[in-house]
Amino acid sequence: MTQGTPSLLSHIRLLYVEDEADTREEFSKFLKRRVGKLITGENGQDGLKRFEEQPPDIILTDLRMPGMTGLEMVRALREKGFRTPVIILSALSDSDTILEAVDLGIVKYHVKPVDTTVLVTQLEALAEQVLKASVRTTLIANQLVDLEQKQALEKSLRGEISALIKERSGKGPRDLHAFIHGSTVEITARGTLTALEKTILNNRQNTKLVEYSRRVFYLESTHELEAAVTGLLGVPCVLEDIVIDSVHEVDQLTFKF
Repeated sequence: MTQGTPSLLSHIRLLYVEDEADTREEFSKFLKRRVGKLITGENGQDGLKRFEEQPPDIILTDLRMPGMTGLEMVRALREKGFRTPVIILSALSDSDTILEAVDLGIVKYHVKPVDTTVLVTQLEALAEQVLKASVRTTLIANQLVDLEQKQALEKSLRGEISALIKERSGKGPRDLHAFIHGSTVEITARGTLTALEKTILNNRQNTKLVEYSRRVFYLESTHELEAAVTGLLGVPCVLEDIVIDSVHEVDQLTFKF
């Protein structure tokens, strides 16, 4: 991937399952910068729940977890007929486990500490396979849109929403991803804080205050945001959810059509 060229991962929804909270939080930061949508689970059982709520394109899971292991989670999904590609992360390496992973159709097995360069290369290769193997159409406003058209729409959404945020707040996002999935449009904006908000956040006790004010900003901009998305997709869209993480400078907007 050349500098400045969007990775195929930006079109991928990834489920990451890890029971160690610190590890999960730290590695999630790494993954969020690379994938279109990151969903996290705290253990195998939670991973199944997250899978059902938001079916991912790829699963990245720890092996040894209390209650339900990564392999048990994958086995449960396979029994339900899901063939989502899986990469296992583990502090252990033994032939029996690897053979069981192969039987479950798990494509890669990494022993911790993970070589992130190798992992990203493998994720990108999987992303390419997933996108090639998937039905290359999306139904928008009762019209079939192929992958190329979908990507063009997502690009237009990035530009339109970025410009709108900058116009109304005086500060455009450093980076913005738009992801059309089913009947949902997910916008993830990073680096959105104004200089004033950053100053206020010098005192972390003000985190909730800043997050509340940013939420109000989007609520007050609902009409313009919905009009922008509706205009591009040609179908009525409603702003359904707003999630603000001011500590990591991430704003997430979800539209339904």
